[in-house]
Amino acid sequence: DDSAIKAIIALDPVDQSPVEFTKTNRKENLSLRDSNASTNITFTESAFFVKKEHNGRAIHQLNPRTHLVHHRNAGHMCYTDDEKGLKALSWKSVMPSGNEERNAYCKKDALTLIGSEIPGALTK
Repeated sequence: DDSAIKAIIALDPVDQSPVEFTKTNRKENLSLRDSNASTNITFTESAFFVKKEHNGRAIHQLNPRTHLVHHRNAGHMCYTDDEKGLKALSWKSVMPSGNEERNAYCKKDALTLIGSEIPGALTK
């Protein structure tokens, strides 16, 4: 039941493997147009492997009822926690890192967004 979903928060989504929302043939795309959920999409434009036609902005352009948050100058993985000691083994280590100050701001902004859309979701 789609009406049970009240909020969707996509943190810097990549619609490439497989493509679902941003196909060249628009008739084949999944759509968020009929969703009653509050839908928020963030994007950083920093992941080297993400084609612009498949990033969060592209998803938003095809689903204009969504809310787009541009986290400029932040790294693609800025929303994740630091993996002390494991950084060399994580995806975070191979992604463009962005600006440290912007990463911290954007992570805090994402947490604020989550807290405002899903009351009680944050316990710390």
